[in-house]
Amino acid sequence: MYFKTPINSGIPGLDKILDNIRLGDNIVWSVTNISDYKFFTKPFVYNAILNERKVVYVRFATHDFIIDDLSKIEIFYPDLTSFEKFASSIYSMIDKNGKEVFYVFDCLSELVNYWATDWMIANFFKITCPFLYILDTVAYFAIYKNYHAFKTSTAIHDTTQVMLEVLNYEGFYYVQPIKVFERYSPTMFLPHKFNKNNDFEPVTSSYEVTMLNNSICSLLSNDIYKHIDYWDRLFILSKRVINNPQSPEYSLMFDRICNLMISRDHRIISLYKKYFRIEDLIQIKERLIGTGFIGGKAAGMLLARKILENHYSKWSEISEPHDSFYIGSDVYYEYIIHNGWWDLFVSQKRDDGYFVFGEKLERLFLTGEFPEHIENKFKLMLNYFGQYPIVIRSSSLLEDGFGNAFAGKYESFFSSITGSPEKRYKDFINSVKRIYSSAMSREALIYRKERGLDKLEELMSILIQRVSGNYHGEFYFPDIAGVGLSYNTYVWHEDIDPTDGMIRIVLGLGTRAVNTYEGEHTKIISLSNPNLLTNSDVNEIKKYSQKFIDSLIVDKSGKYSLPINKVYQIIPEWLLDIVASRDFATERFLESRRNKFQKIYYLSFDGLINKGDILEIFKDILKILEKHYEHPVDIEFTLNFTSPDSPKINLVQCRPLQANSIAGNKQLSDEMIKDMLPLLKVKGNFMGGNIFEKIDYIIYVPEEAYKNLTNSEKYELARALGGINREFDKEDENCLMILPGRIGTTTPSLGVPVSFSEINHMRALVEMGFFESDFSPELSFGTHFFQDIVESGIFFIAADPKKANVNFKDLKNFKEKESESVMSFKENIRNAIKIFDLTSRKVYLYGNIKSQTAGIFYKKQNF
Repeated sequence: MYFKTPINSGIPGLDKILDNIRLGDNIVWSVTNISDYKFFTKPFVYNAILNERKVVYVRFATHDFIIDDLSKIEIFYPDLTSFEKFASSIYSMIDKNGKEVFYVFDCLSELVNYWATDWMIANFFKITCPFLYILDTVAYFAIYKNYHAFKTSTAIHDTTQVMLEVLNYEGFYYVQPIKVFERYSPTMFLPHKFNKNNDFEPVTSSYEVTMLNNSICSLLSNDIYKHIDYWDRLFILSKRVINNPQSPEYSLMFDRICNLMISRDHRIISLYKKYFRIEDLIQIKERLIGTGFIGGKAAGMLLARKILENHYSKWSEISEPHDSFYIGSDVYYEYIIHNGWWDLFVSQKRDDGYFVFGEKLERLFLTGEFPEHIENKFKLMLNYFGQYPIVIRSSSLLEDGFGNAFAGKYESFFSSITGSPEKRYKDFINSVKRIYSSAMSREALIYRKERGLDKLEELMSILIQRVSGNYHGEFYFPDIAGVGLSYNTYVWHEDIDPTDGMIRIVLGLGTRAVNTYEGEHTKIISLSNPNLLTNSDVNEIKKYSQKFIDSLIVDKSGKYSLPINKVYQIIPEWLLDIVASRDFATERFLESRRNKFQKIYYLSFDGLINKGDILEIFKDILKILEKHYEHPVDIEFTLNFTSPDSPKINLVQCRPLQANSIAGNKQLSDEMIKDMLPLLKVKGNFMGGNIFEKIDYIIYVPEEAYKNLTNSEKYELARALGGINREFDKEDENCLMILPGRIGTTTPSLGVPVSFSEINHMRALVEMGFFESDFSPELSFGTHFFQDIVESGIFFIAADPKKANVNFKDLKNFKEKESESVMSFKENIRNAIKIFDLTSRKVYLYGNIKSQTAGIFYKKQNF
């Protein structure tokens, strides 16, 4: 027996059929038109008002109002801009209204006009229906008969408490209960005819049932889209306008698909309208798992390839084709809903739950399961790739757009697992979960909050790509990988034209090009003048050349580091000639000591530099992309050689280069600092463009004080700096931080282990090499750390104390300032941090790209 409180529907005959509507019931009416739904809703609302029930009408559709007299009810207009906003606004409204409220919703089928997918209607219902049930509400919904894919109708049926099918046949209404939760009678599930006495009677005549069913079959036969999701219908319809690209229908269809699958950024959409056709969008859809957006990373990669395909005659000859797949952003929502986490997801959007529930979701996302229909599509995709290594990459909606790169904030994972499909699938699905989890990491949440993005939807799509490279025994890696920038903000010589761009390359996987590694530098090549090296001392070049490569290993997940000497033994000799140079001096030295000759190499990429044609190709690619983006760009690529003279470029990523990294238009001259004294003066090794700004505060950690700390105290010092960082408002105060060693290292002996969120309020950073060590600071150009600096507008100097003009002893003449943030730390940590108040002094940060001069300068009259 069902013990929920009975409720009057306003139609006694219906109450008799259903053994009454009950508190907690969601009633779904399957109708052929809105007037049928209105017919049964009107007495329900009238009776509810008569019994002084609160009635809320959820209005979102373009059809006629379901309720004619709105004077005694409350109308709620949900946010229709996206699924998340729609579902969240309704969820919050229901939560606020509390128990035993009555609801009438517009026809859910109308939502396909906004989302273009049936399945998200089912997901909305799976969120809302259980919540309404818990609160003992009564809610009326409607869907159009035979309008939705079978799985959508089934999901709604399985979730609701009551489902009723309505047919208007020969002037009479027929209602057939399809589902009635926890209630039963022998005639309950028969069709019932609404007679002239306003009562229902079961249809028991075989003749009448047959005629009724024949009319239903007639309706079904006219529906050519039976059991097809609206998303698929949209693309079927799009094929009808392909041959008429000048028609208004073509333009409307193109815009609709782009706004549902590509991006919400009008600048990205405008570029797609220039270079793509509907048939291109259909091809993207064929490789999309689920529905929704493909994400910023995928959209940027496809756009760059299409631009080059259309505007670079050499592209087809020198490019490696891609065969990527995409996991749509709606799968991210479905994963959350399927595992029952929507309430936590909504709570995380509130200010008081932003980090608390974010941390909880970060853990939970690693533990969930995917719906069977999504799992099946994952497995089909993995069968396509076979045993080849793949990389599973984040591709969120906000990622790689104009203004926000999200570089390194979300995860990507390699999978080179071989063997059974089950083994490969397990590794793949764990990677997907870890990427979803990274969307809720503290670092990602801080990044979004600081950029005012915490209130925006961040939909996590995923890009799956075949790893570009070659097998070398059990190892798999590309010949060369790297990043390229169409505008070179790191100009280390006056003969370099920054508008020609630069590339930063490594041997092996490109992970070593976008992350910093202790004790080695990547190769930076100016495309303006490739032979102008950042360091002309051959001993320095050898010392800081790449010592390890990142590689995949057959049947192991993730990447592994291989010593460069081992790599020299497994790659072809002709490739060795391209990437490495002979170290003749070391060969002679070792031969004299060991009386045995051995070839010794160091990674120089001289063979590549001497192949000027390939560098010209990179210059062309970057210039073309910048021209058509109408903005400098940042790319990631691999470069493989099928033979010494046959390079193939795989463009795996392209995004707008963040504006703060581009040199300003200020006409600077070193005359401006001629009469000033330097606290620090360097030649080259800075980035952030031309600058001449007053500095208000300097935070300084002397090398000696830092070295006297224990390892654990060095971590504490980093946390103390984070507290000081939060005290400053970057908009109103120019604060500069000077730290010893490598900034952001994970090894305290090599530098201060701060996270980016602990230095992000600084106007400028100075990374000082150690006086008494061989550490040579290097700009982390092209790395994720670089992207963070660029996006935050931080000017950066990497200073070698053996080469720079350093006069930090003069800081003693400035007024020191105390910080409340460090008061709780130990005395030796407090004493290791010096804060100087320069607000009443004329101290300037200076950077001049043309003269390659940068530093901190003050006017003589200060002392």
